[in-house]
Amino acid sequence: MIRLRICAPDIFEGDAVGNHCLGIARMGKRLGYEISIYAKNFEADDDLIIPIEDLFGSVNESDILLIAYSIYDPYLDALLKLKCSKICYFHGVTSSALLNEFDIVTAKLCRLAIKQIKKFKSFDTIICNSKYTSLALENIINPERLLVIPPVFLDMATYKRVATKYSRRHELNFLMVGRCVPHKNIEFAIEVLAEVNNSLKQATLSIVGSTPNYNYFKFLINKARKLGVLSSIDFTGVIHEQALVNLYTTTSGLLVTSKHEGFCVPVLEAMSFGSPVYVLGGSAAQELCLKPEIFLDSDCPSAWAARISAEVNQSKLVKDEDACERLARASIVLNLASDSIWLSALDDGKGV
Repeated sequence: MIRLRICAPDIFEGDAVGNHCLGIARMGKRLGYEISIYAKNFEADDDLIIPIEDLFGSVNESDILLIAYSIYDPYLDALLKLKCSKICYFHGVTSSALLNEFDIVTAKLCRLAIKQIKKFKSFDTIICNSKYTSLALENIINPERLLVIPPVFLDMATYKRVATKYSRRHELNFLMVGRCVPHKNIEFAIEVLAEVNNSLKQATLSIVGSTPNYNYFKFLINKARKLGVLSSIDFTGVIHEQALVNLYTTTSGLLVTSKHEGFCVPVLEAMSFGSPVYVLGGSAAQELCLKPEIFLDSDCPSAWAARISAEVNQSKLVKDEDACERLARASIVLNLASDSIWLSALDDGKGV
């Protein structure tokens, strides 16, 4: 039995990269591979994950090593020297310029990662999470060597949940899903909410996700207070999958104002329930959208508010045909990450 060894610097359930690594492990088991998962940082009581130091010295030539890459990896040089087939799953690297103000440590790691990407030439196979992410490698790797497989699986919890038909509640409630970190540009969504309230006087915003950066979170609270919308915002933290499903199926629209997304799983999740999506152009998130008019290129809060207000007034947010189109689009994207596509990629990785 061929062993598939999956590793990343950090693997935590609930984090996008960690969730994907665990999803790859489940997929590998379905395809008949022997699975091992390695990380430097992980939950101490997680018996599925092995300290990455234990990987070295145990690899043989028939193994496949899959490295999830999204930030500087201090083990990359040593991993590339291992005598086995090596695959990189590239999630993209956030620009340090988006992090400097609130997270100088991560910003430094992202700068180091950009330099480290040059070493990707040593991989046998490189898989990117989106076409947008693959563009970062076009001057380093022959495009013919790059595969694109979305970082999702049909067995992920949200896609497995049974949802009722999309039906927006009468009051306006917008949704954001993801960690509260600087490059997500959540302050812009707060500005949009304030603009919407100036014209409609009834919108609220639910922000679902962890708040690991205290200074940025404090900045958001102060921003909302200054704009007079703090009482209209609910920072829910991490919530149970079914609670998230309930929000997806009743929201007036998912707001994605991030300045960098290598993929953006919440967009696909929202569309898989037929929910409206509003996406700031310029990142991989727009690749998921059904048609150009679904996302907004403008970074002007008043333009977003005008667009949303017009759609609310015209009742466009609840069109059944729009919901059906979103569901169909989500199904197409999910199928691009099927087990059969992964099997072909893993076969390429081991030189079959």
